[in-house]
Amino acid sequence: MKFALSMILCSGLANSCLDPLPMTDVYYDDWQSCIIAGYEESIKKSNEVDATDFNQYKLFLKFICQESKVGGISA
Repeated sequence: MKFALSMILCSGLANSCLDPLPMTDVYYDDWQSCIIAGYEESIKKSNEVDATDFNQYKLFLKFICQESKVGGISA
């Protein structure tokens, strides 16, 4: 079984989130590696967003790891 990571951008100011963005270029062999990648990707994406926008809209990222079928079968 593989796991797919999806990132979700949210605004604390608007109290809303965008739809999850699948990070389908990488699949993880286990739950732990997906979760760790989620935290690392959250930091990376947080640093990519303009600080003014990040602070103004009180942006934050969350993520989900889901079991994934790769190549049409459970891997």
